[in-house]
Amino acid sequence: MFLKWIVCDVPNKRRTAFSDAQQQWQSIRCATGLVAQVGGWFPAGRSDMACILGIWQDARAYSRFFEYLHDAVTDVNMQADTYSSARIGNYVQLLEMGGSHGLAGAAQRAGFLRIADCRVAPGHRNSFIAKQMTIWQPAMASQPGMLGGAFAVHSDDPLRFLVVSLWSDVSKHDRYASERVPGLRKRAQVDDDLEEISGYHLRLLREWAVLPGMRPAPEPDF
Repeated sequence: MFLKWIVCDVPNKRRTAFSDAQQQWQSIRCATGLVAQVGGWFPAGRSDMACILGIWQDARAYSRFFEYLHDAVTDVNMQADTYSSARIGNYVQLLEMGGSHGLAGAAQRAGFLRIADCRVAPGHRNSFIAKQMTIWQPAMASQPGMLGGAFAVHSDDPLRFLVVSLWSDVSKHDRYASERVPGLRKRAQVDDDLEEISGYHLRLLREWAVLPGMRPAPEPDF
């Protein structure tokens, strides 16, 4: 799988405009190779962050979409005018993180998304990957409410990784975070491998979801 992770800083007065523009991405639901696109708001500091996760079958499918379809949406929805800055990363999946439905099925059903954006210290890449395989993946895969996820590496930076988990609801994730994560962090000796980590947790908005085969949003009735 190929993942695109987008974080936009959206001034409060532009939230509605951003959300309206985001819903217009439903027009790409028939794009070849699209698995899902989901997102929601993440409160932070003086402004809100709009977070979007795009999931594609592979990098070729995404490149084809970007070349032929992307601008047809952005030229119409004018979304670039609704946010002050954006951070975008492209990632290639290395591991499935388990769960009851797999990554594609999870995107269809999840109500909550957790992202860990990790930068690994030089010389610790192999250690970090091994711990994802032997510690984090088995623990996460067996957790009730964890529907699916992915461990992926940045397409241009071998020391940057994304850990994605999609949950049925926030309560299931919070139970995992409180009951299991402290012990797992200690076992994995997280601080030894990581140079930096940014965490995002968001309730997914159904109106932002772009899922193959979904019915388009109804036109407003004025």
